[in-house]
Amino acid sequence: MNSAPDHAAPSEAPRPGRAAAGSAGVIVAGRLPWLDFHLRPRTVAKVLVSVIVVLITLGTVANIVIYHVAPDPDHRLARLMHRFDLGFEPSLANWYSSLVLLLNAVVVGIVALLKRQTGQPLVKHWCALSGLMLFMAVDEAIMIHEMFDKPLRELLNTGGLLYFAWVIPGSILVALVGIGFAGFLREIDPRTRRLFIAAGTVFVVGAIGMELLAGLVMSAHGSEAAGVFSYGHTFEQAVEEALEMVGALVFLYAVLDLLSRELGGVRLKFWFHE
Repeated sequence: MNSAPDHAAPSEAPRPGRAAAGSAGVIVAGRLPWLDFHLRPRTVAKVLVSVIVVLITLGTVANIVIYHVAPDPDHRLARLMHRFDLGFEPSLANWYSSLVLLLNAVVVGIVALLKRQTGQPLVKHWCALSGLMLFMAVDEAIMIHEMFDKPLRELLNTGGLLYFAWVIPGSILVALVGIGFAGFLREIDPRTRRLFIAAGTVFVVGAIGMELLAGLVMSAHGSEAAGVFSYGHTFEQAVEEALEMVGALVFLYAVLDLLSRELGGVRLKFWFHE
């Protein structure tokens, strides 16, 4: 993500709708110079991969400190580490994941808007995809699916692989989404289709596949409380969160790449004036 500040402010702030193709204009009050950001998909991906590595490393260390170094999980050191713990909300990792999913919703919404303005097909599908990303961002932020886990487990008396019972409706939802977007995937260009399929596969393997493994870990230790203290849980949780983050990043790269190819580049322009 490169920024190129230009200290020569434009003589006239552009009105909405007059930004050149491949750019977006945002007017903000103030006396700061005009900024021009050129979003290169590969650069964005490299930066966010580095962020993911740092978050997963910090989260894994935090998990070990909380459950194996601190005297107890309520110790002040453990409470501090919770802000980096991959399985704790709110945490830095949770904030990052929610933000990237929200960004996905925004960039897909931009694609839908551009498709509508140019009279291209599949506008409703792009809008639906943006809505799906928004729902996932909200779910990540406030843990909607976790709210139904314990009641479902008690109702269905699940254990083992299905210890976390939310994976049952979650898997059904994934199947429905796959069926609903199958026609859409056939119609979009091959490059974007491959990236979308890769992103979805990686994300689902992390969110549902690793949650099934987590169920085995919890069941093997006799209780969720005991399982959380195990190194197996630490490893599983790190892989799960890493896969979810990578899946969301691949999706973001796919959409930015699509915008870059269709617009000849993605630029964000900010004009500051009184």
